Amino acid sequence: MKKPWLMGSLLLATLLSLVACGRSTAPVPAAGPLHAPTYPPTWTPTSTPRPTVTRTPEATAQLAATTLPSVQQSGSFPSDVPTPGRPTATPPGEDITDPNYIQGKQAYRDKQYDEVLRLMTLVIKSDPNLAPAYWYRGMAYFYQNNPKAGLDEMQKALALDPNYALGYADRGLMYSELGEVEKSHADWQKALSLDPTLAKVHNNFAVDYLNADEYVNALREDTVALSIDPMRAVTWGDRAEDLMVLTQYEACVANADHALSLQADLWHYYYVRGTCKADLEQWAEAIPDLDVFLKHESDIPEGWFNRAYAHEQLNHYQEALSDYTQSIKVRPTFVRSYYNRGILYDHHQDYEHAIADYTQVIRLVPQSDAAYNNRGADYYTVGNYQKALADFNQALVINPNSANTYLNRGQVYLKLGTKDKAIADLQKALALGLDPTNEAIAKQRLNDLGK
Repeated sequence: MKKPWLMGSLLLATLLSLVACGRSTAPVPAAGPLHAPTYPPTWTPTSTPRPTVTRTPEATAQLAATTLPSVQQSGSFPSDVPTPGRPTATPPGEDITDPNYIQGKQAYRDKQYDEVLRLMTLVIKSDPNLAPAYWYRGMAYFYQNNPKAGLDEMQKALALDPNYALGYADRGLMYSELGEVEKSHADWQKALSLDPTLAKVHNNFAVDYLNADEYVNALREDTVALSIDPMRAVTWGDRAEDLMVLTQYEACVANADHALSLQADLWHYYYVRGTCKADLEQWAEAIPDLDVFLKHESDIPEGWFNRAYAHEQLNHYQEALSDYTQSIKVRPTFVRSYYNRGILYDHHQDYEHAIADYTQVIRLVPQSDAAYNNRGADYYTVGNYQKALADFNQALVINPNSANTYLNRGQVYLKLGTKDKAIADLQKALALGLDPTNEAIAKQRLNDLGK
């Protein structure tokens, strides 16, 4: 989870975005762009076909259009959101003339947080009753990943000034970082009661809503923040992310465009924009955004995964293989990449490596009937019918309603000469329901068997 109001929240690996496609009727631990489209297998049946397996995408909840504020695809924000007014919430203390305070403010703008602490400590030694000096120290601690120390400083600031809106806003930020959600929300509500123009507080609420999967509420809070401060680049980016998880991909791209036009070094939003372009199947356009993201955030496996998926759709086999492999190097337990790389190997008839990848999926997710099904299909293809049978049996233990797996096992039984079992499985596959291609295969097999 990212710190609220800084770079927005990362939904990487949650959803946030493009993940794997596949060959199974059951969802595998994620698949497609980490939000994304899927594709059918490329092989076609022959007179002695390998088991034909397909995948259905994971179900995604659809929100009624009436639950959303009106979202435009330009840089503007909905007209049905109230506009509290121009931002006024700057730290009080603009009349403080202590040179150390003035230098400390500049150091804060320059992100020199050790220097902020040093200078504001000198200010407090000179006059311990200046609440803004504690606020600056608290924020310096926050940016040094020490929210507990930051919380102590905000407590001191509020003890000196109980009506300090920014003190409540950023004490709430510290509570949020420390996982005390109720306290953070109470402080943010108090801050807004004192100053309704604190755009970043609305942004913070949006981040919490996003992390709680309350996407419509997140979108609304970010929209309110932008009605207050339309030049807030991070909020445009966060709003793009809200739109991404709400599957409004064109609006996502437009909002990310606006964010990056205001501040080009917000690297996470290149990921968001690239992912939304991929969701729109704009594969060639998605790759440059993911290039930028990975140049600056190379330790995020979802970035490598999404770029691999885009390359795969463009038939860039080596690039896709390299990126899937890199995502695994970054996170050796990233099961989606093993699964998708296995599919990539399958499409290029590299069954040995595909089997190895499905084996890794099974090791990481033992209840993945899709991985057993796909590995069984590969064992069938290379002629190892006993191992194929074992995998199809296990897939059906996990998911006894997989029509495709019954079709696959039926074809193994045909190879093993177990006619009665083959007929039973083929009939079971038809009873459960197959897609037209696989239905034709099953009927042809039964016809060949005189059934």
